[in-house]
Amino acid sequence: MLKTISFKHSLKFKIVVVTFVIMIILIGLLLYKFHKDQEDMIKMQEDNLNQIAVDTIQRRFKVSYQILEVGVTQILANPSIIESLAERDREELYDLVENPFNRLEEVGVTQFHFHLPDSKSFLRVHEPNQHGDNLEFRKTIRTINQDPNHQPIKGLEEGIHGLSLRYIHPIFYNNEYIGSIELGMELGDRILDIFNNVSGGEWYLFSIKEKDNLLMNGTINEDIYPINLSTKDLEVLQKGEIIETYDSPYIIQMIPIKDFEGGYSYYLKRVFNNNELIQLRNGYTFDSFVYSLIIAMLGILLLWTVVNYLLKPLSYLESKTRRFIAGTLDESIKVDTKSEIGFLAETMEKMRVTLHKREEKLKELSFHDPLTKLYNRHYLEHLFKAFNENNFYPITILMADLDGLKEINDIKGHFEGDEYIKLCTEVMKNALRKTDYLCRIGGDEFAF
Repeated sequence: MLKTISFKHSLKFKIVVVTFVIMIILIGLLLYKFHKDQEDMIKMQEDNLNQIAVDTIQRRFKVSYQILEVGVTQILANPSIIESLAERDREELYDLVENPFNRLEEVGVTQFHFHLPDSKSFLRVHEPNQHGDNLEFRKTIRTINQDPNHQPIKGLEEGIHGLSLRYIHPIFYNNEYIGSIELGMELGDRILDIFNNVSGGEWYLFSIKEKDNLLMNGTINEDIYPINLSTKDLEVLQKGEIIETYDSPYIIQMIPIKDFEGGYSYYLKRVFNNNELIQLRNGYTFDSFVYSLIIAMLGILLLWTVVNYLLKPLSYLESKTRRFIAGTLDESIKVDTKSEIGFLAETMEKMRVTLHKREEKLKELSFHDPLTKLYNRHYLEHLFKAFNENNFYPITILMADLDGLKEINDIKGHFEGDEYIKLCTEVMKNALRKTDYLCRIGGDEFAF
């Protein structure tokens, strides 16, 4: 006698429960989505702006150094300039470089120096009336003069008037080091305005000296959002790590910049007013209302969705039935439910197992050689078909036959011939791997 399905396992009960649960989950997911989308959108915009600010600094510095290097290369291409420096003819040297400097000024070059090997200034092209002072305090000048190879130096260095991007190149005359040439760009209002135009916000230039946080020359005088950095914060900056803080509506970035020695003694501070993004987030309040209307519309479609969900096992059984008709019996039927569909699935699975066992028995009989118990020619054809459908390559195929079988059958009889075949079979099986296939495809013919 078949057992009766209880109400709690019936489809009617499940429709009521599942509909209620889905509605609660759907509303919760939508409300969570509103909240999450607001936070994610604002955070994504903030992260993009912060990354743009960092990328802007790197790109601008790269372009600036390229301008300085190209400028020095073009100037030193004129041998008269090198000869004038070698002869210490300041007036002739100035006449030769005045026009090139005017062109360089148009692309942001603010400093043009010629230095002597004793670290004294020979000619300030940007201030030609000032020369002869000792620049020993400038590490870049001191380094290139003391270096036996006088290698070029590129990087940030602080001077009397502030921080500058510098490129210093040695000058040789008749294989003798006679001084150096320097081009520089002040890290001042011009470059900071470029940063502002690209990524927005107010930009400030700070130095870190002896654990102090100092606003440097070359930036605007008033910081709209001053911050008292802790000793730990300064140590983080000196390690080259970026500090980002949020104080609505402001986003504050402190981006360390590397000097020519590879240290981090300076950083750029960016203060961005995030008020527009905050207003955008407030606009999501209206979107929440729209989503509420969508929930009401979804309620109309909910019953249809629930019915489809509950009938999914029945669709599953229907597809399995079609595969039965097509002859596929090696796929199990499993429906995790105690409803009417579950009972039907259980009955069908028992039927499938019975039929599958019978099919496997028939395959066993049709795929094996009765004498050697090896696979037969029919199985080999089945194997090739499976390999081809699954693109199972590469494959090595060996064909072999037994020598002397006919003589044994003629002289000793077919019984001895059969024993000879079985003995040879064991030899071949022992020579193969477990993953290999051995088939008897004829009287004395075998395929590996």
